[in-house]
Amino acid sequence: MKRLLILNIILSLVLFGCTHRLDPKGSLPIPIRTTAPKPAFYNGVYKLANPGVVHIVLLFPGGKILDPPGKEGAARLLGATMVSGGTHDLGPLKTEEILDDLAANVSIRSEREFTWASIDVLPEDAKQGTSLFLSLLKSPGLDPKRLAIERDKFKDKIKRDEEDATRVAFDELRRHLYKGDPRSHMPTMASLNAITRKDLIALHKQIFTNKPVIGIIGDLDDESLESIKKEEALPYNLLGIPKNPEFGSFTRVAKDKQCVLVMTHLGPSMNESSYPAAYIADYIIGSSGLSSRITQEVRTKRGLAYSAGSFYQAMPAWGIFGIYVITETKNLKEVKHAIKNALDTVSKGITTEEIKWAKQAIINQQAVMYNSPKKVLSHAMESAFYRIPPEFDDIFLDKIYNTTTEEVNNAASKLVKGPWVEVVVNP
Repeated sequence: MKRLLILNIILSLVLFGCTHRLDPKGSLPIPIRTTAPKPAFYNGVYKLANPGVVHIVLLFPGGKILDPPGKEGAARLLGATMVSGGTHDLGPLKTEEILDDLAANVSIRSEREFTWASIDVLPEDAKQGTSLFLSLLKSPGLDPKRLAIERDKFKDKIKRDEEDATRVAFDELRRHLYKGDPRSHMPTMASLNAITRKDLIALHKQIFTNKPVIGIIGDLDDESLESIKKEEALPYNLLGIPKNPEFGSFTRVAKDKQCVLVMTHLGPSMNESSYPAAYIADYIIGSSGLSSRITQEVRTKRGLAYSAGSFYQAMPAWGIFGIYVITETKNLKEVKHAIKNALDTVSKGITTEEIKWAKQAIINQQAVMYNSPKKVLSHAMESAFYRIPPEFDDIFLDKIYNTTTEEVNNAASKLVKGPWVEVVVNP
């Protein structure tokens, strides 16, 4: 499952340096197919061996999408207050004291459709740590004073985000791409002020009384494991394709005076036959960074942007493709012209040598994407949540390996054609 955790669509962008145009003679031969590492799955639990710290990771169905209307930010505020507010019986100070004594780290973080909850603890303290962790999840104190502190911290973040031109651009993009859909809603000062402790209690029941996907790195005693597995699974419907995208051009202003251009439209889902070809095409068009068509045209050749590229996010039922440029307002007209030129060259054809290079790079990425036990575990757990078969990765890599030049060019020609949702911040 590739780019699945791009679910907020490139909220953090790095600045690209100068490079040279793709050199076909430096391309590697068709790559050797690799197999992504996988945790063992036994008796309802994903497991990886680890001689050191025990990591317990739970994925609960339900996340930011469950924020009540007008109270966006509730899921995130809930997670933060659960961690800092302690258990119902112990309270925040005693809970923190025990966690400090155990040298344990607890995290609760809501994504769009699910919520991560995890604890890291030493093997000799795993039983006590698990018991406290489950108490935090099942009966959090949601201390009112800690709630106030977490709300203020969240407000400070929103203030900073409202000044960031890139963040403003992608937030505005979501408003139009997902128009009429809960995915278009973002936290505001007003929505945070509207959230009450009672709202968090109700949201807690929606999320944390559900049966989680369970992952463990290291050894955990049977009693602790069984206590985690007691919850029952509740029905959860995965998000589908955006139904009413509002295509057109929209503008916003941010305190950060950088000019940001973002444009996007729907693309192939993970379950469509063109997915591997579209993945390769996006890599060549813009997501590979330094050597991509867009970066070469907009930044390297013309020096018009601090950063430029593309992104392609595919889910089982839907996908999106987009282009972004971070530039100066004075360059905007020329930037749009350069993007058009880059997309026109894509429509005219991608070479077999470029495709060989992209295939090699994509398959090599597996070593980076799965370079830690936690990444391996979370990948398997997310796949399970999205009902993606365990063999999907291996099949995907085989398809990448076998995708033809014609298939990539067909996919590319569709990716670069509109209509677009276009957002310009500080035009």
